[in-house]
Amino acid sequence: MKILISGGSGFLGGAIINKLGVNNKFIILGRTNSNYSRLENLDHVFYNIDECNISKIYKKEKPDLVINTASNYGRANESFTQVVKSNVIYGLELYENAVNHNVKVFLNIDTFLDRNLNIYSLSKAQFRDWLRINKSNTHVINLRVEHIYGPDHDTNKFTGWLLNKMLYEDEIIELTSGEQKRDFIFIDDLIDLIGILLNQYSPNKPYLEMDVGSGHLVTMREFIEKLASMVERETNKNILDRLGFGKVPYRINECMHPLLDYSKTKEMGWESKTTLDLGLETIVNQILLK
Repeated sequence: MKILISGGSGFLGGAIINKLGVNNKFIILGRTNSNYSRLENLDHVFYNIDECNISKIYKKEKPDLVINTASNYGRANESFTQVVKSNVIYGLELYENAVNHNVKVFLNIDTFLDRNLNIYSLSKAQFRDWLRINKSNTHVINLRVEHIYGPDHDTNKFTGWLLNKMLYEDEIIELTSGEQKRDFIFIDDLIDLIGILLNQYSPNKPYLEMDVGSGHLVTMREFIEKLASMVERETNKNILDRLGFGKVPYRINECMHPLLDYSKTKEMGWESKTTLDLGLETIVNQILLK
C-alpha cells in the first residue's frame, strides 16, 4: 500500500513510518529543514514541499491513503499567519489533492484541546471544521487525540521538555498545580489503531471522527511525579524536590476534566494495551541506553 504522509520527520510521523513501513511504501512530505534522523529505514520516497508542487506529487505517486500528522504549535514565536498556513492551508491542500486524485482515505491527527485555548488549538479546530463538511468519495477519518507520549519525544512538546528539565538542569521546574486531568496514550498504541484503520476498517460515511485515548484519566501531577520518581531512581539525580507545582498559573480556557467519547474505538474492538507505568518505564529505559 502506498501512503502519503506529512510530518514524517516528527515524533508521531516518524514512529508511524518506522512501525508501518515494513508492509507499506511511504511517500514522505517534508521541508528544507526536515531532519529524518529518527527514521530507521530510509527506503521510502521523499519530497521537499518547499521545492515541489503537491499536486504533481499526487499525480506521480498515486497514493492509496494520506496521513496528515504535520502541526505547527506556535511555540517558536510564529505569527498567526504562519500557524494558519501550516495547520489549515497546508492541510486543505493535502485534503483537496486527495479528493482530486481519488485517494481512498484521508486520516487526520487532530487534538482534543479546546479550540479557544491557543492559536494551535484554534487552527486545528478550523481545519476540523473544513473536514467535517466532506461529501466526496475520499473518506475522512479524524482522530482527536488527547496526549501522546513515548520515547524520542521532541523537547518542544511537554514530555520531552519535562525530561530535558529533569536530566540536564538543576533549577526548580516551574509547573502548574497539576490538578488538570489528561488521557495519556502511548505512541505504540495509537499507531496500532492507525494500522487497523488503514488496513482493516471500511468507513461507511464521508466523515468519521473518533476520540482516542487510553481510557484512563490521570492528573498532570500524577504523571509528572511518576516520571520524576522513575528518573530519580535510575539516575540518582534530585528531581522530586525540584518539582515546582503551583508556580505557573493555569492557561485561560484550560480544560480540567476532558470528556472523551471512546464509543467508536470500543465498537471496533480496539483498546490501549500499554499502562502508564509501563509506558513511562519504556521512556526511562531508552534514556538509560543512550
